[in-house]
Amino acid sequence: MQSILLSPNDDTFPSNPLHPNNTYSSLSSSSTFATRNHIQTLLENKIDEIDIFEAISDIKDPEHPYSLEELKIVNENSVSIHTHSNFEIIKITFTPTVKHCSLVSHISLCIRERLKRRFGKLRNYKIEIYLTEGSHNEEEKLNKQMNDKERVTAALENPLIMELINQCVGME
Repeated sequence: MQSILLSPNDDTFPSNPLHPNNTYSSLSSSSTFATRNHIQTLLENKIDEIDIFEAISDIKDPEHPYSLEELKIVNENSVSIHTHSNFEIIKITFTPTVKHCSLVSHISLCIRERLKRRFGKLRNYKIEIYLTEGSHNEEEKLNKQMNDKERVTAALENPLIMELINQCVGME
C-alpha cells in the first residue's frame, strides 16, 4: 500500500485537504462530496513516520519561542512505527534541552494532542512516547508517567494544562 504524505508542502495535491488552514467555503456541493471521499481515502491509507514527524515538528516548546524541531528535541529519526498482528505502535522519542527539564510531561502531552487533532482518533494505532535514552535525570519515571493512560487523561482534563498545550500546539 502506498503511503500518502499529508504535508501542506506535498506536491501530490494542489492543497492538503487535512491541513488546518485549508477551508472549503468556495467549494460547490459536488466538489465537497468528492473532497469528502478523497479525505476518507487518505485516512484509510497508512500513516507513516514522515506524516507523524511533520505533524509534531512545529509544536512550540513550552519554555522557548522555538519549535521542537528547531531545538532538536525531535528529528526525523524520532518516529518509528512497528506493526503487530492487529495494530501498529507509533513510537516517538524526544530529547529535552536539559537533563533536568521540568516540562517533559507537557511536551509529551503536546505531542499526543497534536496527533489527535491532526489525525483524529487513530484507529489500530497505539502511541508510545519516550525520552531518548540517557537524556533526563528521571528518565524511567517520566517514561512511565508519559504512557500511563489514566495520568494522561487526567492531565488533559486540567484547564491550565490545556491552555499551555493550546499555546504550544495551536488551535487546529
